[in-house]
Amino acid sequence: MKSYLNRSNIRSLGIRNNNPMNLRKTYINWKGEVVSNNAFEQFSSLAYGIRAGALNVLNKLKKGRTLTSLINEYAPPHENKTQAYINYIAKLTGLPKHSRLSADRNTLFKLTRAICNMENYPEDRHLVSNQDINAGLNLLNNHFHPSEKARDGLLFTVAVAGLLTYSFIKYSSHVSNNPK
Repeated sequence: MKSYLNRSNIRSLGIRNNNPMNLRKTYINWKGEVVSNNAFEQFSSLAYGIRAGALNVLNKLKKGRTLTSLINEYAPPHENKTQAYINYIAKLTGLPKHSRLSADRNTLFKLTRAICNMENYPEDRHLVSNQDINAGLNLLNNHFHPSEKARDGLLFTVAVAGLLTYSFIKYSSHVSNNPK
């Protein structure tokens, strides 16, 4: 897996930490986390750093966040120019600022790409490719809600239940019309 850990020729701290979404250090034991004394998380590979940042965003999306509420929490005003951050992410993603965002892979990809761009210097942004973002999202496995498998399973269950209900009604109608 690609790693830029502690590469001094890279200006952006997030990329040097394999943490291109610049997650602050927390109590969470992330997959691929490297122990450090930094204020920001460090990861063994870029994919693990993207996974952690994307999972952080995905968990907020599952709570029904809008782009504005998501970024206000992700990049609070006491540390950032939050309104400029919101405007940048909205422009880059094409997502609405005040509507609930979907917790699907496409939305998460757009947000992850835009946040990686926002959090790092322009000259380093090319170091995080769309392929790298997909590698990080692939590490999320079944965290998407609703997962495509769950959604397909639910649709199958509803279809079978509907068919059984229809069959029962037809059978009941037949029995009541043909008493013994």
